Amino acid sequence: MKLFYCLSPPCVRNRFDRVSLLLGLIFSSAIHFTNGQGLETAAGARAAAIGGAAVTMYDDYAWGNNPAGAATIVSASVNSSFKNRFSLKSMNSMMFQASVPFRRIVAGITLQKYGDQYYSEQKAGLGVASKIANVSLGTQVHLLQIGMDEVPTQWSWIGEFGGIAQLGKYVTWGAHIWNFNLATVNTRQKIELPVVLRTGISYKPIAKVMANLQLTKNISHKPSIAAGVEYRMLELLALRTGVTTQPFSANFGAGVQHRKLKVDYALSAHEWLGLSHQFSVAIVFSKREKANP
Repeated sequence: MKLFYCLSPPCVRNRFDRVSLLLGLIFSSAIHFTNGQGLETAAGARAAAIGGAAVTMYDDYAWGNNPAGAATIVSASVNSSFKNRFSLKSMNSMMFQASVPFRRIVAGITLQKYGDQYYSEQKAGLGVASKIANVSLGTQVHLLQIGMDEVPTQWSWIGEFGGIAQLGKYVTWGAHIWNFNLATVNTRQKIELPVVLRTGISYKPIAKVMANLQLTKNISHKPSIAAGVEYRMLELLALRTGVTTQPFSANFGAGVQHRKLKVDYALSAHEWLGLSHQFSVAIVFSKREKANP
């Protein structure tokens, strides 16, 4: 979610500002095309390693991918993730999530931060999810803060909604919409934030293998396709890989789970800008979780 401010006075005051802003927009555009929007990247290294094809996944990071995926959480949990894009400190992002189940409803909070003192995005979200029969539904509301050097801080409310349905013994379908309320940001002119639609399927022929395929459509850009595979070779160890189009990126990763602790790592190779690293840690306050249906 990057805002395209004007490149001439009075939006920027001198030539240096215009050059800096233009460079920032170039990098922002690359991330925008890859992930759909700024902070709404694949939440957690598990999702990043399979190319972001996570709209069908039930796990601890669901509040950042599809809130419906949090509906099967039966124990309180917290998780944190850190991502370094292209070895640029100004593009680092951090995320914290917490989930608490209440009978048939799971509540969650999400905190995210991206950027530096010159351009930053911060987001706080509250969400709920529930499962009815073979269908899970979830929604979340975010308060987004956008800060930019010499530009007043801007605020906006953003809503998202998602669902996941079990279509058979091996197939799961998911759908998600980001910014269904058509939120805007008022700078010197009104800027519409992007609406992003995602849908996908997950095929799990055996317990150790999961294959995901996802279509993402930002209404302002061409659709992007993501595909990924997870192979749980041991009860403790999982290996992952995936690809994303528009633009192309190759992704790899691994995860280790031991009792209450889950640790994941992802490496993404962008066709234009190079490597990104993501590291995630989750703690579940119970030894057991509800199985992925």
